[in-house]
Amino acid sequence: MKVTGIIAEYNPFHNGHLYHIQSAKAQTKADYVVVVMSGNFTQRGIPAILSKYERAKHALLSGADLVLELPMPYAISSAEYFALGSVNLLHKLGVVDTLCFGMEKTDLEMLETLIPIIADEPILYQNTLKAKLAKGVSYPKAQQEALQAYDSHLDVSILNSPNNRLALEYLKALRFFHSDMKPCPVLRIGKGYNDTGLSKEGLKSYSSATAIRSHISSLDLNLSESGKGELIQVLKEHVPSFVWSDLQNLLYTNEYILPKDLDLILHFKLLQQSIDSLQSYLDISEDIANKIINALPYYSGFDAFCERLKSKDLTYTRISRLLLHILLDLKKSDLELLKSLDYIPYGRILGFRKDATLLLHQIKENSTLPLISKLADAHKILSKDAFMILEKEISASHIYEALLSHKSKSAVKNEFTRQIIIL
Repeated sequence: MKVTGIIAEYNPFHNGHLYHIQSAKAQTKADYVVVVMSGNFTQRGIPAILSKYERAKHALLSGADLVLELPMPYAISSAEYFALGSVNLLHKLGVVDTLCFGMEKTDLEMLETLIPIIADEPILYQNTLKAKLAKGVSYPKAQQEALQAYDSHLDVSILNSPNNRLALEYLKALRFFHSDMKPCPVLRIGKGYNDTGLSKEGLKSYSSATAIRSHISSLDLNLSESGKGELIQVLKEHVPSFVWSDLQNLLYTNEYILPKDLDLILHFKLLQQSIDSLQSYLDISEDIANKIINALPYYSGFDAFCERLKSKDLTYTRISRLLLHILLDLKKSDLELLKSLDYIPYGRILGFRKDATLLLHQIKENSTLPLISKLADAHKILSKDAFMILEKEISASHIYEALLSHKSKSAVKNEFTRQIIIL
């Protein structure tokens, strides 16, 4: 039995994601595909545009056999911890042979030459990195310059692409956990990861998730019904048909979340903070805490606040992530607790296919993790500390569902009553 693992957000699921799953299955000759997916909040520091249950269903309809939720502390953390959590979850299942991920340039050999330097941090690399960061250089740029200083022959331009940088973190995580999973890159096609314009390539367009979200954000303007309908119709060629049938209904009924939907609730949470309290949250230093408090009188919304706090050494994405840490009550102590629990203390099932019974049986036989299929039973199978982490996840989901309920004028869906997706 061959099993391939994929790490994803599917925010939202589009044609490129379908291509990736199909290519991963073809390249690895996999019998089954396991997807580890971010929940209701994502690594960019924004809420997922559709709920995790909708996105899990789309993954299953695309050919995935099992979808597991990446615990929230990793889903909204740096690329390093996002990769550590995701890879560790797949590794602990005990059945995954290959890890398949997209890259803009599938040069694994070059990335693998960088791993020992980044993982072992020789003195020259370490000192250069610290010096660059002290001068206000952003971490990605400082890392590239430190690698170049250590070895001028290295082609660090491969790290200019976001998927390649994430691939580097996956390789580093495989090394860190001494995993037997083999890396398998798939060449990314279509628009770039950060492109904001929809592709115009004909009937099957490969637009980025960023571009699709950007287009959907225009639906929140005061448009006529016909104007809104025209904007929604444009998306049809950019997503698979099974996503389109759901997406158009969810967009018409306002069952989607954008970053600006956090405006009021985030402001409320920030007004409760002090410089001391802010420093307890993950990734927030005293300097950042001071910046937040000083800028708070000028708060006018999530996006505008990120722009106000942004600087040479603080990227927009890092700021949006740390604001989510505050909103979702993610503390530095939570990450330390996860490390003490060997990074991933459980696997939570979001959905699976009925014909994947052999896969589920093999996971049950080989996994070193308890799998949660019914949330109400979680406290019986998890340790006290592991359940504390799960409670953070539940709280985050309830915040998301409350926002969704307010926007769509529908009843709030309780996380304990949600059913996993079975197809």
